[in-house]
Parts: sequence; C-alpha cells; structure tokens
Amino acid sequence: MEKEPPSKEKLRVEEEDDDEGALCDTVVASCAGGAEPLDEFEEIKIKSEDDAKRLMKGLTTAQAVAQREKYGLNAIPKKIVHWYTILLKQLTSSMAIMIEMAMLLALAVQEYEDFAIIAVLLTINVTIGFYEEFEALKKVEGIKSALAPMTTVKRDGEFNKLPTSALVPGDVIYLRGGDSIPADIDYLDGDTMSVDTAALTGEPFPRKVPNSKGNRRTLAGCMTVSGNTYCLVQRTGIFTEMGSATLLMQQSTKPTQSVFERSIIECCELVMTIALAFLIAVFIFMYCIKHEELLDTLTTILSILIASVPVALPVVMQVTLALGAGEMAKQQAIVTHLTAMQEIASMNVLCSDKTGTLTTAKIQVFFDKIWTAPGYTKEEIMEFCALASNPHATDDPIDIAILQSFKVAFPDDFDARIKKYTVTKFVGFVPETKRTVAYATIQNKTNLKVSKGLIDKILDTGDDGGDMWKCINTEKIRDIVEKIDEDFGKAGYKTLGIAVAKNYDGKKQNMEFAGIIPMLDPPRDDTKWVIGQIHACGIDVKMITGDHQNIAAETARLIGLGDQIIKRDILANLREGEDKDLLVKNAHGFAQVMPRDKNDVVRILQTLNYIVGMTGDGVNDAPALKQAHIGIAVEGATDAARNAADIVLTTDGLAPIFTAVLNHEKFFNAFIHMFYTVFQPLSKLF
Repeated sequence: MEKEPPSKEKLRVEEEDDDEGALCDTVVASCAGGAEPLDEFEEIKIKSEDDAKRLMKGLTTAQAVAQREKYGLNAIPKKIVHWYTILLKQLTSSMAIMIEMAMLLALAVQEYEDFAIIAVLLTINVTIGFYEEFEALKKVEGIKSALAPMTTVKRDGEFNKLPTSALVPGDVIYLRGGDSIPADIDYLDGDTMSVDTAALTGEPFPRKVPNSKGNRRTLAGCMTVSGNTYCLVQRTGIFTEMGSATLLMQQSTKPTQSVFERSIIECCELVMTIALAFLIAVFIFMYCIKHEELLDTLTTILSILIASVPVALPVVMQVTLALGAGEMAKQQAIVTHLTAMQEIASMNVLCSDKTGTLTTAKIQVFFDKIWTAPGYTKEEIMEFCALASNPHATDDPIDIAILQSFKVAFPDDFDARIKKYTVTKFVGFVPETKRTVAYATIQNKTNLKVSKGLIDKILDTGDDGGDMWKCINTEKIRDIVEKIDEDFGKAGYKTLGIAVAKNYDGKKQNMEFAGIIPMLDPPRDDTKWVIGQIHACGIDVKMITGDHQNIAAETARLIGLGDQIIKRDILANLREGEDKDLLVKNAHGFAQVMPRDKNDVVRILQTLNYIVGMTGDGVNDAPALKQAHIGIAVEGATDAARNAADIVLTTDGLAPIFTAVLNHEKFFNAFIHMFYTVFQPLSKLF
C-alpha cells in the first residue's frame, strides 16, 4: 500500500462569520435529524483540543471491522428496480388493458390492418411510459456524489491508501487541496480547510473549516479547495447527509401520475366502463337474443370497442406536452419530465429557495444605508472600506463584495479614487484580531491608516496580539454605534466597522471610528415584480431558506412577500396535525431550515390538496424537488438537483416559471381540441 507522509501544521482558523455559510451550517445540524436511521447514530464528541489530539491515533484494524459490522460500508445503497417490472406495469394499466382487448379482438376476427394499427399505437404508448418511468428512477442515482475511489486513512498507526467504501466512523483521514470529501467529517488538526460546498448546497462561496464559531464539520460530496488537514470520520454511507437525502428521495410519496393525467384517466375509465356495459348488452342482444353469427357479433363489438377506447390519446398527450416543452425551452426553461407541463397549469403554491433564486447570491454593500460618524461622508467610508480590502483575495467573499460594490457606487471614477492611495503595508484578517489594516499614503504626501472589521474590535482592539488602539471617539459614540449595529442586525444585515487615522505618523494611535458598512445578499431586480405577477395568477409563494430569520425577514420585506417568516425550531417542535398544517399553510416563509424540513413543508402542503412547485439548487434540495409536483432546479444547480427536478432553468430568477404559467392556456386549448377529436368517433355510437 502507498504510504502518505503529510506533516502536521499549527491550527489556523480564518473567519467564517458571514451568512453565506449559514445554509451549510444548517445542513450540518440536520445530520442528526435526517432519515430515521440517522436518529440511531452516535457521534464521537470533540469538546476540546485534547479530545482532537487523542482521536488523532485513529483506529486499529479490529476496531474498524467492528465499526463496519455496526454501520456498514461507506456507500449509498442502490434501490434495484428491474426493467421488466416497469414494462409489465405499463402493459397492465387500465388503458393498456382496453387497448390490448381491442387488439386481440381484431386478431380474432382477422382484421389484420386494425390489429397492426392498434399494436403500433400500443407499442408507442408503452414505450413512452416506460421511458418516462425509467428516466425517473435515475433521479435517485443523481444524488450520489462522485467520491474518490481511494482515501488516505490512518489504521494501526500508519497512513495508507484504502478504498473510500472501507471508511468507518472513528477513522482519521488526510485531505489536501483537490480532494473530495469522502464522508461527513470533523476537523482534527493541520491547516484550515477551504471547502467548496457548491455540489451540496449550491452556495457559490468556499467555506473555512473550522470557522470562528468552532464548527469543525464538513460533508461528503464537498471538495477541498486548499489546506493539508487531518479529519475524523463521523458519518458514513446512509448516515451521511448524502445518504439522508437519498433515503428521503426513495421514500418520496409524490404521485407517479400528475393531477391532470389522473383526471384524464378517470374520464377515460368512466367512458370505457360505460362502453363495456354497452358491449355486453350488444353481445346479449345480437348473439343470445337475435342468434346472429358469433363472427358478426364480435366484428360489431370490435367496432364499438375501437371507437370507445382512446388508443391515440396517450400519443396526443405526449405530442402536445412536447410542443409545450419546446415553447418553455425558448423561455430558458428545460422540461425534463413532461408531466410538469400538466402540473404547472394547476400549481397553486410555489416554494422557493432564497439564495440565487430570489436573490443574486452575491453579497452587496447597501451604499444608501451606510452610517457615518460626524465629520465623514458615505463616499469616504466606501473608499476607506475598499482600501482596507485585499484585491488579490479571490476566495474571500467579503472583500470581493466590497470591491464590487465600490465599483458600482462610483462607476465613473472608481479607478481614480482608489489609485490616489498607495498601500505600503496590508495586514489581512485573522480570527484572533477580526480585522484588516491598511497603511497607505495619499498621493505620496499624507500617511493614512485604515481598518475594517468586527465593530467591537474596531472601536477598541484590546490586547489581542495585533496592532492595538482605542478609537479616540469611542466613549462619545459607543452607545449609538451599538444601537445602529443592533438595528442592522435585526434587519438581517451583516455589518463592518471602519476606523481611520489621518496624518498617521507610525507612533501616535489617533484612530477614529468613522462609520458602519451594512451588507446583504440583495434581491434580484425583477424578483418583486415576478412575485407580484405570480400572486396575480392565484399562486401563493413561500420562501424556504437555511439563512437566519432576520435575513429571511428583510429579504421578504424587500420583495413584498409577507412578514410571517417561521423559524425551523417552531416548525420542528409541532407534532403532525392541524396546528402544524395551519402554520405551514399561513406562513410566508421558513428560515434556518434543514433539508428534511423542506421536504416536510412540501409534503404537508400536498396533504392539504395543494399543487406544489419547489425550486432549489443543492443536493440538500433534491428530496423536496423530487417530492414536489413540479420540481424546479434553478440556474447553476448541482447535478443532483437537476436530476431530481422536472424543470431546469437556464437563466436566473423565477421569470421563466411565470412565463410557463401564462402559456399554459395555449397548451390546454390545443389539448382540448385534440381531446375532442380523439373522442369524436364515440359520439356516433349514441
């Protein structure tokens, strides 16, 4: 076996207080509340660095064998459905049986042309149904991540390459930049990891693990961007978040037929029941009473049966739906499951993810809301904030957001504004100091010192190992600064404090608190209008997000969604019943939710007889996307979300869904005309 000689490095924790990590943090918390098997799982507690050091010894081979017997392989089980069972199901549906009866009768009376035509139509119907159901089964497969086949594992005191499927809880593994995460793991030692969670959550920004809140967890299916790290395997196989999502998808109670399709089939069954009764009466009258020849009787019955059985209806439905799907494709919405074309016309509730769908998924400074201390302007605060940001930190979402917002605030002269400063020294963010500091000169004449960061650390740094100061106006403005910061927090904004020392001589610490920068992931420009139009169509919109309740409430206010935003703990603490149903029905949105909660919200609405649409982009959204009548994967969604969805959007926002709702009348008009044409021969019998 190949041995790995990684070197341990000192723990370095970088900031991750920003809200784009909230969704993944929520997903981490959900591991204990996913599918039922997860409730039986006992995690290994890491309460201190001493615990982490103790766990670094890893497992022996005997211990690993015992763990594997208890928890199984690190693999997600595959639900096997044989192709012939799907085919048999298609051949035994009520409509298929009636078509088969007509085909056999045609053969019995030697009407070979009719037999051939009916056989072709039956083959087409069965083939279409088989393809639709077979493709649907692949959706569960899409939830599985492309895990690396081998992982560096510590067994019996040595690091060796082992199959990823052999991992068990308690194993110590070594990861470096570019490695995929093979299980749900906790950080033990080494570098701070930068983890790309896009494959799981759809969130665009890498996360730091561990973060400043002490969260050590990262989940299977994510990707290590950078860092050489030792981690403890906590959950494997079906006990991981990936496994939980797969089980939820396998347990989906979504009907295999759409509401519209069921209505059509019920109508057809009623017509065929009447026709069958009529056929029996005809047989009795012609053969038993009038004593006509059996062949003549069967020929008459065959004519009536062919006229009453809508053998062309499934083909007509599929062609009409395909035409509608083609129209949606022009609106940048790809239909992957044609029944969604039927359901979207009946949809009366749309559950929407927030980040990237209702919002831009890009943190932005709200320039108009910047608070300034006396003697400073918003323009100055924005300049100072940009100066204290690192333009080379491509993986820092805060600095990226500030610099982009700076360009938006000053579109005509942003370059000139920043170039008048020459940065002579830059001190980046570290979790101990929670601030950045830039030393600069203005046009090579005046020295300047600027800092941005956590407001408390900007007002008074304390002795934290960094450059220390206490702002000269701290006592004068502390109360009002704390009140402004509290108000921003209640409104869902993340805030940064700005301090500046003009004419800085390198000795005297004359830092002065200058202002507060509020940031938020803003709504898309068209979100409020689109939601208003969707409401006008009689469709209720509910926001479901893993973000904090304050952030969700402010986003809901900005897009005109409503103020009834329910926290996850309120929803989870209610038992199934009328109270929970009423809460879900009346809520405008849900915050800090776990993946299972999204699935539960969709399911509860369905039990209340709502036709539910659901949008999402991450693996954690896949169970709810599959459960919903219309699962909609938004632009940039993960493979798992796209596979679980019925419609895949290729442009940002909800506008294509609104367009699809508007266009459903064209579909129904075309279908009603064809439906009448299909049943027209039956009218001649009565």
